[in-house]
Amino acid sequence: MTVLRAWALIVLAAVGLARPALAEPVDLELILAIDASSSVSFEEFALQMGGFAKAFRHAGVIEAIGAGDLGAVAVTMVQWSTPGDHLVVLPWTVLRGAGDAQAFADAIDSTPRHIQSGGTGISAMITYVSGLFDGNALESKRKVIDISGDGRDSHGPDIRLARAAAVARGITINGLPILSDEPDLERYFVSDVIGGPGAFATPATDYDAFADAIRAKLIREIRGNPMIGSLNDTKPGKG
Repeated sequence: MTVLRAWALIVLAAVGLARPALAEPVDLELILAIDASSSVSFEEFALQMGGFAKAFRHAGVIEAIGAGDLGAVAVTMVQWSTPGDHLVVLPWTVLRGAGDAQAFADAIDSTPRHIQSGGTGISAMITYVSGLFDGNALESKRKVIDISGDGRDSHGPDIRLARAAAVARGITINGLPILSDEPDLERYFVSDVIGGPGAFATPATDYDAFADAIRAKLIREIRGNPMIGSLNDTKPGKG
């Protein structure tokens, strides 16, 4: 082998190593953003987490995951409160069937509350979690932020500007307003929080109703089309 050929092989190998790994294709990239601010008691937080775990064990959610073109969705979970208090508690995880969904539900059950105080910084949280889609080694046609919370944005930048920036990146923001403290919170979520293609809000009348609401919401999000039912009779968001 000539010296020139040897150097050529070394250069080609180096170029190959420098190439980024191919992104894994999925039907949906979904961020679950869980309110952990001071307005949420430990019992209420447990009801949120338990509701998500129960939903991922539900046959309807598992069926929805398998119904996509690729039969795969990627999910991550974030706890949030005031601006600067955001934490990824479950990393991006690809779910391809009942076993993966069950394992993710088990992981939710094993995840403690890491944030225990602070105000309701929805706008700052939207900005933070939007960046989680970058460099996650995933590829999809749909990117969704799923926000559950029991209050209005009270800290941080203008929420409509944060929403507009996310929507401009092709991200859809859906909401699960919990109406126990503010009965008209759904109206606020529809007008100021949700946005993007197909955006919707699914209200829970209180924390006890959260499990049913999140199950219906996840099925609709994963399938990517409207479903009929009282829990889904919500108005479209303003992009």
